[in-house]
Amino acid sequence: SDWKQFLKIKDLENEIFTLDAGSKIILNFDEHIKPYIQFLEKLEFLKVDKDKQLELTLRGILATEVNNANPILFVLFYQNDIINKLTAEEIVILFGLFIKDNIDIEHTNSETILTENINQSIDVIKKNVTMCIGYENGFPIRLNWDLSVMWVQILTDWFNDCDITELKIKYDIFEGNL
Repeated sequence: SDWKQFLKIKDLENEIFTLDAGSKIILNFDEHIKPYIQFLEKLEFLKVDKDKQLELTLRGILATEVNNANPILFVLFYQNDIINKLTAEEIVILFGLFIKDNIDIEHTNSETILTENINQSIDVIKKNVTMCIGYENGFPIRLNWDLSVMWVQILTDWFNDCDITELKIKYDIFEGNL
């Protein structure tokens, strides 16, 4: 029918539009990627070597190994001296900041008491976010700097001997997520 042909033509137009946008990025790849490179250079994840080639710094190499968190924030935190003051449990708790989940922020519990080291570390990470956003504002790029307090609270409660059933009820999460 004419309606089916019309819908097919609209789908094809949308596909052409998408392909056209993708080809513009490919044709202008250097122009598109340059702000990201400059941003990573400013944060010392990349540097230009003596042959004028880009190479990863130690910070950049570490970032390539981060799979399930914001690699920039994670590495900046890892390289901060405050990490040397943390216990293993506190490090695990702070890794919770980098867990992305679809849990509603309303389920956070401000009653959870965090150690001084964790609070100081969160402050350091917040300063890193502020610094990154400040650098980012100098470039036509926007990256995701979201952190999740929810899992910091859950992990803190868990390390403070909170029962899994209690955690499940308190934070409205499934046991399998623990």
